[in-house]
Amino acid sequence: MKTKVSVIIRIALVLTLALLCSLPAYSQCGWQQQIVSAIKSRLPGEKACSALVGPPQEMFGALNAVEADVLGSRSAVGPYDHDYWKYQEWLGSYARRFGAFSGGFENEQNEQIVIVRDKLPDAFATGRNVVLTSGLVDWFTQPQLALENLGLTQQQATDYLAQVEKSDPHANPGPDGLIAITALESAHNLLGHADAFPLAEACDSYMKDQKRQLYDYEKNLALGKKPSWFSRIFSSGPSYTPLAADERQQQVDADALGNWLSWKTQSPSLADALHWMSLVPESNSVPKGPKEKVRVEYISSMLCSDRYSLKSRANAVNGYDRGSRWGRWGSSFDPPAAGVVPPVDEAVKRYQDFQAWYPTHRSDIDRIASGKLTEEEKARMVNVELEAKPDKAALLVDGKELPERKLKTTLSIGPHTIASSYNGVTREQQIVIFEDGPTKFNVEAK
Repeated sequence: MKTKVSVIIRIALVLTLALLCSLPAYSQCGWQQQIVSAIKSRLPGEKACSALVGPPQEMFGALNAVEADVLGSRSAVGPYDHDYWKYQEWLGSYARRFGAFSGGFENEQNEQIVIVRDKLPDAFATGRNVVLTSGLVDWFTQPQLALENLGLTQQQATDYLAQVEKSDPHANPGPDGLIAITALESAHNLLGHADAFPLAEACDSYMKDQKRQLYDYEKNLALGKKPSWFSRIFSSGPSYTPLAADERQQQVDADALGNWLSWKTQSPSLADALHWMSLVPESNSVPKGPKEKVRVEYISSMLCSDRYSLKSRANAVNGYDRGSRWGRWGSSFDPPAAGVVPPVDEAVKRYQDFQAWYPTHRSDIDRIASGKLTEEEKARMVNVELEAKPDKAALLVDGKELPERKLKTTLSIGPHTIASSYNGVTREQQIVIFEDGPTKFNVEAK
């Protein structure tokens, strides 16, 4: 009964782990996950690291291809979409000004504005582009149409906007509010949130995978057999310190810089634009008649935030406007300093260290497994646990029988042969002792 219970517990644990691994990881910013996925797809394996350490034209060429992948799945407007194209051209002129204002930032670049057909109001940055949805443009320029596209009837949309006008008469900053949203997304690009962070993370992910594979290779040689997937899940293995990538701090930095860029172009405050975004209605906020139903299309987030967070961000940004606008940054009106610096230098240093370490470590593993030891290694002993099965078997190490079938002892670094002898049957197994490898070994005579 005890064995059956332990098996059931183990199966339940495995199923739980499998379920947890299969659940999608929640990310506040869906656009950033798209960039990360596109980088891993376009720059698999070591290519992300090569792009990171390569010349700027190579790196930006690779990132441009990644952005093309991200935008390729979206329906961008063309010149025949006269109204949207007009706004795209207009906002593009502001994007060029944002690049000129940001001379103090290393990631200064010639940005492009892209408007895509999507009725949900949103915007995101891809590193070299700012993408706005048609629903976002509609919400700032013709909110009645935006609401009807989201599923409200004409009367429901009219009543809702009348309700907003009555409670907050100056809430809509109009088309100029799009400048502030564009400034916010440009800030993400200028601060490296959409390409520098994901590229550094992709390179770091490659190195972690290579280290894990090398650890599994060492373990395979040490045990004389391939480790089971279950033991690999629970093996300690090497540890890794994740690169710094604080999404919340990224958002704070982008809000501050975006607000500053908006002020530099004498556009509406980012706080006003965020506040207007927070007023996109939910089903329970739409006025309806006794027989009417509200079918607002569900919007999980906008600008990487839910509605409550958008209001909080608007209030935080609005704090800079009290008294002397931008007074918190002094009279020089310098752009705000970023709180999180993209970990590019750290990732590059890790990769350079990895390039020097990996081939040497792999060579040392093969050398020790073949018994070609240095004098220092020959004298080095490692604590191990050995076991021969079944219960009454004799345990042998390098041909010498030990007093017990299960014991703790020390073995020198390098290859050894352990054996189990039972009822005239002897089974041998080749093992290798590494200083940082497995320390538990067993062999069974069958």
